[in-house]
Amino acid sequence: MHDGIDHHPMITEPRRFFDPAVDSVDFQSKHLLENYTDILNADAVPVNVAGDGDCLFHSIHTFYPEVSIDELRARCVDELCLNEHYYNAIVTKMGLELVDDESVEEHVLRILNNQQYAGVLTLAALSSVLLRPIMSIYPHVNDSDQYFEILNTTFVPRTAGLVSDDEPLRIMWSGPNPEVDRIWRGNHFVPLLTPKQQIPVSMSTDAIDHSVDAPKDDTDEQQNMPLPMFVQYATASGKPLENLRIQPHGNATKSTRPFTSTIPAVLERIRSQPLTSNPSTVYKDALQDVVQTKAPTLTTLRDR
Repeated sequence: MHDGIDHHPMITEPRRFFDPAVDSVDFQSKHLLENYTDILNADAVPVNVAGDGDCLFHSIHTFYPEVSIDELRARCVDELCLNEHYYNAIVTKMGLELVDDESVEEHVLRILNNQQYAGVLTLAALSSVLLRPIMSIYPHVNDSDQYFEILNTTFVPRTAGLVSDDEPLRIMWSGPNPEVDRIWRGNHFVPLLTPKQQIPVSMSTDAIDHSVDAPKDDTDEQQNMPLPMFVQYATASGKPLENLRIQPHGNATKSTRPFTSTIPAVLERIRSQPLTSNPSTVYKDALQDVVQTKAPTLTTLRDR
């Protein structure tokens, strides 16, 4: 078996982003994630996998959909058998015997069969098989008990020693709803994928130093009301600014309030009007002459 595995290396790049067309949310695990871990919803989605005893292999299969759980099991068993002394030492070094007292040999003989619960030795071996760290996330349902302290850890590939700079795969321990006066123990594994990120937005803001004359009123103070105008552009990264769509502020038609615009022609038209002109009227008239084109959403800013 080893010769066949050795001649067919693993795929190196895992799938990381949640795809609603393929994945479904595990809402029980989502509840545990939200209430008993420090991980934000915006950073992780627990994915539903079969709870048939092979849930850890199903979880890894979520990251590597082209690799079957049978292949993952075979590679894991091969890794444990060839490096038995190393993994026995890891159990002692990381204090894992407090949560799993199986020897490497006992563990291998058990997981050779389908639908047999995997554990910390499987996680450690899979990290070496995949050549990637695996972050083990255990909810603090029982506060910071020994299970929480030991199982919130990162397993690194055997060849990397005890440190790795690669981004880890995240595996969460899940299980039943917590009950009062009962010790909670995880009995299920789920993978955590990252929500698909939106297109990065680059922002730039420019201030225009100009005063727009307000309509003549009873007081000299209001005759020349300074209306600083701010132009804020929002575009998808790499897109030109010339196709921006104008979106006037909701109060822009009131002559007693500052207003904004992103079209230089509109600003110039307001500046060129006589003192007695109503700036809001000029603003509305100027906007009617502007052809709006579809573009990324534009946010405008009212000076406060």
